[in-house]
Amino acid sequence: MKQVIPPEITRFFENAGNTALLVKGDPGSGKTIFSLQYVASQAKEGRGIYFSTRVDVNSLYGQFPWIKENIPPENIVDASQSMMPKRMEVPQLIRFSSLPEFLKGLYTVIEKRNRPPPA
Repeated sequence: MKQVIPPEITRFFENAGNTALLVKGDPGSGKTIFSLQYVASQAKEGRGIYFSTRVDVNSLYGQFPWIKENIPPENIVDASQSMMPKRMEVPQLIRFSSLPEFLKGLYTVIEKRNRPPPA
């Protein structure tokens, strides 16, 4: 599979520091394929994380078999399962489901992924 990433995207990720790209579009517009192709290109260098909010890793591998050999499971974050406790009061649920809380959770996952292994 020939991988062609637009130069604007490559330049965006060449900026210093941590970066994230939110890919948005209509159903069927190619968001998932684009994202997986980009992460596959970065996974070879030990970078790139696909944050899956709709399907688990095995479903992704089943639907897109080519990614199994290009994107290791540690580069795919399965957010299809809630990380919230089973029993929560409504105000806690609303607070947790806010965008800042979501972003904090995402940051935590990325930080854990980027830590070097213990010696």
